[in-house]
Amino acid sequence: MNKCIFVFLYLITLNTWGKAQVYFNHREATTYQDPYRGILRQGDNLEAEILSSVSNAKKRIWIAVQELRLPLVALALVAKKNKGIDVRVILENKYNHEINSTDHNNQSQDSDSDYEVSKSQELIALVDLNKDGNLSLSEKMARDAIFILKKNKIPVIDDASSSAGSGIMHHKFVIIDHDITLISSANFTLSCIHGDLLNHTSRGNSNALIRIKNSKFQLNFEEEFSEMWGNGEGGNFGLSKIQRKPEKLEIGQSNVIVNFSPSSQKLNWNESSNGLITSTIENAKSSVDLALFVFSEQKITNALNENVNLKIEALIEKRFAYRYYSELLDLRGVQYPDEKCRIEPHNAPWIKPVKLAGTVNLPYGDILHHKFAVIDNKKVIFGSHNWSVAANRQNDEFVVVFSDEYLASEFKKEFNRLKKFANYALPSFLTKPVTTCDVIQ
Repeated sequence: MNKCIFVFLYLITLNTWGKAQVYFNHREATTYQDPYRGILRQGDNLEAEILSSVSNAKKRIWIAVQELRLPLVALALVAKKNKGIDVRVILENKYNHEINSTDHNNQSQDSDSDYEVSKSQELIALVDLNKDGNLSLSEKMARDAIFILKKNKIPVIDDASSSAGSGIMHHKFVIIDHDITLISSANFTLSCIHGDLLNHTSRGNSNALIRIKNSKFQLNFEEEFSEMWGNGEGGNFGLSKIQRKPEKLEIGQSNVIVNFSPSSQKLNWNESSNGLITSTIENAKSSVDLALFVFSEQKITNALNENVNLKIEALIEKRFAYRYYSELLDLRGVQYPDEKCRIEPHNAPWIKPVKLAGTVNLPYGDILHHKFAVIDNKKVIFGSHNWSVAANRQNDEFVVVFSDEYLASEFKKEFNRLKKFANYALPSFLTKPVTTCDVIQ
């Protein structure tokens, strides 16, 4: 009885925002069984939440996601398409291809391609159910998500048709009917949600998903999707899209700001996504907690430094945390040259460094893929948008600022969970003096 009461109260808590629910694939309070490896693991099943929304669709399912490799999602989309539902998918062109057993042999063998080789091996293992090294038609129809979609004539386009000025189609959102929107930091892959198939210690990259039931909110994403979709063979991507300003909404008791990238340099900085992030930080009163995959936008760091009243904590993915362009270096009061011994211009190492700024020790193969900040324990910045110049000026992205204490408390819990695995020690190469280096011109 007590357990039932707890579950009931938890569901009530989830709905206190009105019509939003937030999920974390490493939430401490929940567990689920990985559908591909059979592992009982901690967290919310983000794929199950996607499948639940898809299964309830009555009219349309529009998906814009950088990469889609989840066969259960693909099969669910086929089932809805066969019932007359309007199903459409937009992908990043690099990932709009089926899986072939020879993919890993086509990768170059330099060290920079190690990640792509490993990724290809994971995809092949996902499809090769009988482990014979060959991918049969029945295996591809069961496990190759892109093959499943195209074989069943679900319309799939990518950004290859875009005009000059396009970077990466980096969105992660789903439109259901005319009022439900799923927004996420996760790509629809095993590694982003559940964990690497060939690595049983992996539990998936740290990610979140928010389900919002509101037609005004969805309209912004519908406009974004429609412009990219065009005539169904490819529309406008990147800088060829109509330049849109941040949209302010009132949803229940909450204020929400939605913005899409990229932004032309002709647009006012405050109307860009990084400008929206910067202005939100400038208005912070007491605290900013950052959990970011990449942080390389100098203007955001300057805003943090100028707001002298802030208590700042930052966790950055370790693959990018201490590279020469990372803003974590400024926060820690150090600088580091690139491979040609050059220091980026405008670097501004802090005189009073942030002590609680570092990386997170995660299981082998997993990464900190979040893109969120908690402001004053009252606001959340969230999206597909990495805090970088490329995301702001080239990529198709979204960022949302929620002024809502419930959502802020949920993201703060996730931040505190990550802090348990934080590593604030500077790498040894940063503690050595830098020799003579030229400033980048």
